[in-house]
Amino acid sequence: MSLKKKFVFSAVAGALVIGGVAATVAIGNAAVPDVVCQGSTVTLSGEGGAPAASSGTFPVGTKLKVTNLDNGKATTVTVNGPSGSCVLLNNAAFETVREPGKNLIRKARIERVDGGGGAAAAPAAPAASASGAAGGAGAQVPPATGEVVCPGSTVTLSGEGGAPAASSGTFPVGTKLKVTNLDNGKATTVTVNGPSGSCVLLNNAAFETVREPGKNLIRKARIERVDGGGGAAAAPAAPAAPAAPAAGAQVPPATGEVVCQGSTVTLSGEGGAPAASSGTFPVGTKLKVTNLDNGKATTVTVNGPSGSCALLNNAAFETVREPGKNLIRRARIERVG
Repeated sequence: MSLKKKFVFSAVAGALVIGGVAATVAIGNAAVPDVVCQGSTVTLSGEGGAPAASSGTFPVGTKLKVTNLDNGKATTVTVNGPSGSCVLLNNAAFETVREPGKNLIRKARIERVDGGGGAAAAPAAPAASASGAAGGAGAQVPPATGEVVCPGSTVTLSGEGGAPAASSGTFPVGTKLKVTNLDNGKATTVTVNGPSGSCVLLNNAAFETVREPGKNLIRKARIERVDGGGGAAAAPAAPAAPAAPAAGAQVPPATGEVVCQGSTVTLSGEGGAPAASSGTFPVGTKLKVTNLDNGKATTVTVNGPSGSCALLNNAAFETVREPGKNLIRRARIERVG
C-alpha cells in the first residue's frame, strides 16, 4: 500500500485517517473546548428558575458545558452567581443530565465554552469580602457588627434537627456566628456545637430562619464571628483531634489505619449496593466508617471519585445514620485491608 493511501486528510470532515483510524484535528478557527476542574463532582443547588449554574472558580457570564460521563447527557449553562464549587447546577439544569434518583454526578466533564466562537472567559478573581457585597434587590441588609470571616463562603444545611445551631470546620465549639443571607436580608446568630467540613453549616431550624423558599443554599452570605455578650471573639480552631465516642455509644476500637481526621461524612443520594466514593483514596480501597454518635459502622469499597474523603451512597449511609440526619459529624474513617 502506498503512503498516499495510508495517510488521507479530509478538509471537509477535519480528520486525518492513519492506517484506517480517524483522528479529529482542529482546522481553521474551530473552538477547542477547555476542560476545567478535572476530577470535580457536580451537584445541585436546589434553586429554581431557568437552567443555570453558580461557580466559585469562574465569574458571572462564563459558559460551562457539563457532561455526565455515566450517561452521556450534557448541558451548557451560564454562571449567574457564586458558590463553593467549580460548578453547581440549579434544578432545571441538573434535571437535564441527572441519572434517576441521583443528586450527584461523580464522573463529570466540565468544559469552559464561549457559545459563540470568542475567547473563553477568564477564571474568577478571588472572592471579595462578603461584608462589602450588596444585598439582593430590595433586601434590607444591616451593616456588619462583628468580625466578618470566611469571605466568599456559601452556606448550606446539615439536615439535622434540634434547636437552631451550626457546625464548623473553622471555629471551635462554643463560637457564636451570625449568618446573614444577603439576598433577603434575614440573619440568624447560632452557636457552633460540633465539627463539619464547612466554615459554617446550619442545622434545619437555623437554616429555616434565613432561607429563601425552595433553596437549600445561601450563595450570598455574610458570616460574622460574634460573642453575643461583649466578650472577646473565640479564637480559630486548632487542628482537629481524633474524635471521641459519644457518651453511651458502644464503639469498638479502631482496627485499621485511621485517616482523614475530623472529616464529616454525608450521603450521595445514589442507589445500589453499599459503597463509597472518595477524593482521597483510589477505586478499590476499603474504608470503614464509624458513626461515633451511635457506634454503628459500615465497611465499604470506594467505587469512584468525589469531593470528600468518604461519601456514602444511600444503602451504606442507612446502616450508620441517626434518624433524620443527613450528616455524620463525628465520624471515624479507617482504611482497612
